[in-house]
Amino acid sequence: MNRHLRRAAAKTYVLAGVVVLVGGLAAWRLFTKGSSIEDAAPDDADSAVAFVCEGCNQQFDMTLRQIDDAQRRNDYDSDAQTRMMKYRCPKCNERKGVRGKRCPAHGDVVKLAPGPNDPRKCSKCDFPKGQAP
Repeated sequence: MNRHLRRAAAKTYVLAGVVVLVGGLAAWRLFTKGSSIEDAAPDDADSAVAFVCEGCNQQFDMTLRQIDDAQRRNDYDSDAQTRMMKYRCPKCNERKGVRGKRCPAHGDVVKLAPGPNDPRKCSKCDFPKGQAP
């Protein structure tokens, strides 16, 4: 009889351990849902960042999620002189897309770190030095 009690107690302990394990996994999943890397960066128009290609002068936007994805894939180059990351241009497919500021009035993208021959303002107004009309 004593052996049957020990066997029943062992089954109870194993069952309690399984319940605790499943409950812990469920709680972990509940509290960590939505906090993965994929969900960290927004992928909407409000998170768009302006870029201009140094090779073909294509102006394009990337969302924060696209930038995050490119960084995880190591699909960018880094310029040691300006310390700016260069992302892949959708037009020429070269890693020459650098960060810029988009003129709110006219849409032109001005590089944040312009070189000596690069335009330093919007072609139609004084942005970014003066506010766009």
